Amino acid sequence: MISVFEPVLSAVEAWSVLRLVRTSPVFYPLANAAHILALATMFGALAVHHLARLRMGNGMPAVIGETTLPLARVAFAGVALTGLLLFAMRAGHYASNPAMQIKITLIFLAGVNAWIYHKTRRSKIARITALLSLALWTLVLLAGRWIGFV
Repeated sequence: MISVFEPVLSAVEAWSVLRLVRTSPVFYPLANAAHILALATMFGALAVHHLARLRMGNGMPAVIGETTLPLARVAFAGVALTGLLLFAMRAGHYASNPAMQIKITLIFLAGVNAWIYHKTRRSKIARITALLSLALWTLVLLAGRWIGFV
């Protein structure tokens, strides 16, 4: 199935901005660090939000959890932008990497889960989706680390 996308992936890799980025000795490490920082910020904000929602925050008022959700959204935008840039650097290689395929699938599932969570925020289903969110994003982190070893 990847072969169907090879022309597109090759075109992405040939993008002139990426050629400029590849010649910089500092850009890739900075983009990678920004990706990890944004992911840590997003995961931390989501964890506070969900734990407060689940009343597992050792007396943390639920309002604190509500204030972290906008931060999680902004951080997710940073994760998405840096992730797409890092992916584009070696699109063909990453598209065929099983760990990347698992990571993308998990991100999709986390997105579906978030949609369900926001549609059911005042129900028992929201509690399940909050726990599932923490599990899915933990698995996304693990899959991301696995990419370099496959």
